[in-house]
Amino acid sequence: FFENKDHPARKLFDLIAKTSMTWLDVVNRDEKLYSSIVNIVSDISDNSDNGSQALQTGYEETNRLLQTLIKKAESIERRQIDIAKGKERLDLARTRAEETIDNLISGRVLTPYTKSMLLNSWADVLMLTELRHGNESSTWRSMEETTECIIAAGVVSTEGIHHKPALELTARIQESLQMV
Repeated sequence: FFENKDHPARKLFDLIAKTSMTWLDVVNRDEKLYSSIVNIVSDISDNSDNGSQALQTGYEETNRLLQTLIKKAESIERRQIDIAKGKERLDLARTRAEETIDNLISGRVLTPYTKSMLLNSWADVLMLTELRHGNESSTWRSMEETTECIIAAGVVSTEGIHHKPALELTARIQESLQMV
């Protein structure tokens, strides 16, 4: 049967050899698959009277198990790719938020509280806004305008802190920070 690639015994042998390559690391081996293969081999051994029908059944069952493993591996790979893409989008949004704040702050002296709030919590607001709406959306432009207002309100002038009527700004900040 070794010379005939279509013989059920040869096909079963090839498939078990291929599948068993994943068992090299016994610590991480798939016990469910391993016990299923052991059961298939036992069934073939116990039903050796049926000859090639037992081998064909064993081949089909082993192949079904292998296809299940392949689908599981593909699913895990897709999830890993989605996670990597999501992390990349998050990093890009974080970088854009930080760059936007840095550009708007440039050349201005802010109160320590304002600068800290912008670089921490407010950067999260901008990041989430980009992820949810995009950096070309009207929501992004509105958040950018709010950022400019926060900066203007927190600029230290020669007379001290520049106080501007801030009720509307405070409401916009509180509403935006609820996203975080």
